[in-house]
Amino acid sequence: MTLILITGVIFMGLVRVIEGGALTTVQDLGRFGYQGSGIPVSGPMDRSALYLANAALGSPEGSPGLECTLSGPVLQLDSDELLCITGGELGVTLDGYPCPMWRPVPVRKNSVLSFSGPKKGLRSYICFKGGIRCPAVLGSSSTLLVASLGGIEGRELRAGDVFLTGGQSGSLPREADREIPAHLRTSVIEGCTEVRVLPGPQDNIFGPGARETFLASEYTVTSRADRMGYLLSGPPVPAEGLQAGYSRGIPLGGIQIDGQGLPIVALSDRQTVGGYPQIAVVISADMDLFAQLKPGDRIRFNAVTLDAAQEMWRQKILAMRQFKEKALHFWKASF
Repeated sequence: MTLILITGVIFMGLVRVIEGGALTTVQDLGRFGYQGSGIPVSGPMDRSALYLANAALGSPEGSPGLECTLSGPVLQLDSDELLCITGGELGVTLDGYPCPMWRPVPVRKNSVLSFSGPKKGLRSYICFKGGIRCPAVLGSSSTLLVASLGGIEGRELRAGDVFLTGGQSGSLPREADREIPAHLRTSVIEGCTEVRVLPGPQDNIFGPGARETFLASEYTVTSRADRMGYLLSGPPVPAEGLQAGYSRGIPLGGIQIDGQGLPIVALSDRQTVGGYPQIAVVISADMDLFAQLKPGDRIRFNAVTLDAAQEMWRQKILAMRQFKEKALHFWKASF
């Protein structure tokens, strides 16, 4: 059993892990300032889902929560809690009954939270009022599995773990009992998902035929898909004369073309440098889509202008901040 404690802090919530789930990790908004040293930002695959869950609870936006992949954990709450679950639909239940998502939920002591399996999407997020109390490593509690950093001993949750939350009692003020608007949620698309891209850092070394193939083709997420990146299958991008060269920086969403001409999309736990050339970069406004894509799902890339990408990101950030401000106002008004 692992118990996370921080000296000098009074905790009001305690949660026991009965089952860890397929892959459940602690994540906050990320570990910034260390990519030059080879340490990725990490953080949630679906940043909007974590941000909005904390906003709905009136918690600081960087509060750590749980990212649950494929099958969520079984948690016993040993105290009254307020929580919010967002992201993909993994069949979440509370004491055997369906648990609402996308809104604050008061939970009583000794309740059990569990998941039956994916219904729509791949990753869910569990946030507690006040966040999970977890030591920060290099300024963040985000778990980086490949380096055993952050979270609970740098690993996924396991049966027997115990963690503490900084929440209040499980009472929910009427003013704060509001659902997160549907238009703010990451889309989980049935069929082919359109992902918008900008030219990549090495776009100029690809011939016209390569760019045409890349943008005209439909790709499928393979089984080699994790928090580091997604390998896609589909028509190979013509790469005559292209070779893996000297290592270059890899941004979040950078799309490398490997030696077989297949795209690799760099995600939250990506390596910070790599030798494969990058034909495109996913726009910031669409990055959250990958959190909910699973092996077998289909993707098509669509080129947009830099101005359009910046405007879409600005509108997305503005809408989420407006929701956060309204939610915080309701929480303050209730006291």
